[in-house]
Amino acid sequence: MNNLRYYLVEHYDPSLSYDDGVIISLTSVASYYLGEAKISYKIIEDYYREEDLRKNENEYFFSQLQWLDGFDKFLQDQIPYAKVNGIRFGQLFFNRIKYLVDPLVIQCFLLSQLISKLDPNGEIIYVRKRIPALTTMQDLKHDESASCFEDLLPKICQKYNRNLRIHLFGEEILGPAHGPAKQKGALSFFSLLKQKGYESIYPTLLSIKIAGAANCLKKGWGKNVLFVHSGSFHLNPVIAVCLKEGFNVYLLSGDKIYDLRARRLLYDFRTPVMDSSSNDEVIFQLQHASQQLAANAGRIFEWISERAGVDISDILLRFFRIYLEETCKELILKTHQFKDFFEKHQVAWMVSHTSSDIFSKSAMLAARLNGKTKALGVQHGIDPFYDRVWHVTDLLPFDYYATTDGFSENKFRSAVSKEPYLNGCKIYQAPHYLKRLERIAKIKRRQWPPKKVLYLPAKLSAHGRYFNAMVYPSLWYFEYQKQLLDMMGQLTDYHFVFKHALTIRAFADKSILPYIKRKQYKNISVITTRHAHKYLNAVDAVFIDRPTTVLFEATAAQLPTLALYAKFSESMITPEMFKYFGPTLQPFSTAVEAVQKLDQFLKTPDPSVYIHRLPLRADSVGSLMAQGS
Repeated sequence: MNNLRYYLVEHYDPSLSYDDGVIISLTSVASYYLGEAKISYKIIEDYYREEDLRKNENEYFFSQLQWLDGFDKFLQDQIPYAKVNGIRFGQLFFNRIKYLVDPLVIQCFLLSQLISKLDPNGEIIYVRKRIPALTTMQDLKHDESASCFEDLLPKICQKYNRNLRIHLFGEEILGPAHGPAKQKGALSFFSLLKQKGYESIYPTLLSIKIAGAANCLKKGWGKNVLFVHSGSFHLNPVIAVCLKEGFNVYLLSGDKIYDLRARRLLYDFRTPVMDSSSNDEVIFQLQHASQQLAANAGRIFEWISERAGVDISDILLRFFRIYLEETCKELILKTHQFKDFFEKHQVAWMVSHTSSDIFSKSAMLAARLNGKTKALGVQHGIDPFYDRVWHVTDLLPFDYYATTDGFSENKFRSAVSKEPYLNGCKIYQAPHYLKRLERIAKIKRRQWPPKKVLYLPAKLSAHGRYFNAMVYPSLWYFEYQKQLLDMMGQLTDYHFVFKHALTIRAFADKSILPYIKRKQYKNISVITTRHAHKYLNAVDAVFIDRPTTVLFEATAAQLPTLALYAKFSESMITPEMFKYFGPTLQPFSTAVEAVQKLDQFLKTPDPSVYIHRLPLRADSVGSLMAQGS
């Protein structure tokens, strides 16, 4: 009698028969192709409970911070420049380190739960395309083909004494792994202008686009402010306010800084640095630290390996050496450029809506080293969750933080006052962005019962899961979403607009979107361009199944909104949100339950119970920056 075979399918290989064993899908894309081939399969979520994975999240978070403290001390011992200047490279890159470490720990947990439940005498066949090895910390969060299953499975199978065979197919794709691309579409007029190199008129048109001619052409009398991003609908209202209130606004766009009031190019990061001796010394120290990390990897990464259940120090070392030798090197080079710019142009404020990219990190570090430039963060997303990761990435790096609404203001002020890992970041409310959306309520004539409903699914990636923030498991969500859409397709009295993310993500682009196309629902259309808030004036109601920013955007626009959340994520929602949103915020466990609540929402005779008014003050971020306190 032949031993049972288990096919662990990360990528679907049509040349295999799959008829002599149990098929277990590891990705939503594999699930889609297996389903299209009429092959019965299980998913990895069938072998564990989400509650078990997340039962000790708080303890994990504080233990992780303690490990990070030790890692930073190790780096400062190896890098005198970091020790003298009080630079914590680990803390600066907390998001990237967490987005590497947590997926690895989670994947080890999932594989351990799976492998331990399979027949010990069975043969495990891992099916995967030949693709390049991952190189950077962000690959596990952003690259849709990225997992470390190929590295982890041999370790897990050895731990449980299981037979493993790796089946690789296809020609290897050349080139490095990469993050999600934008959806293809025509270049905007401003993007085309910049691409063609018309630098002389670009800053003028950019400033007029953001703030209007009347505000950007008047003479400035206030402080000098650098905005580290352009084209952000979260930042643009703040830029407009600063121009209107007399600040001299500098704007980083790409790798160039423009003076929006003088309407000229001010600085190009591609300009060679004249004196590079200090940079060379720091680069040498980073290379030394990388060598010492390699010599002590087992000890340095012991805490992570314990959490993973197997020794993964070799995998971690691969990523951390590139991080030290390349990413931290780039950080220091840009930091020195920003520091020189701040001093030369007497920049009083640097403003960013994120701390995740290298420009923002460099600008914030330069502001701290400069000692005269304050760092202001502007909230770029809103959700009802108590998100500790957000605390570290969005509050800890900034001196001041401007929230979009009263709920976020209270939530973050409470966190700053009680969480030991946060510093004295000062929280303010600057609801410029949401106040713009309130205008929709004044001009939109809503129909009820609704004719057109905007549906925003959860934005996920295949392997980018981490602790201390509610990210749905992608395979579970794909199976749920297929059932949900099939049932929504039967609600023919309504037209649903499926708003897909702007970034191309294999989770959806190669799974649920092809599924929708094949099913040809008569009452469901898909849009992949522009941000969700751009469509609020064209719909009568909003439906989401993971409450995020659009819940607050739709509320500001006074649209009836149903925001469902997976039952297992309930403990992460702040109690204040339940009191305020009432029936708008409801749990679900299955697609059937979700559609039942959607149907009840659409048929309610009184949509006012699903409409709320956000607590927005008429504060201006300009007054905060003018006072500097």
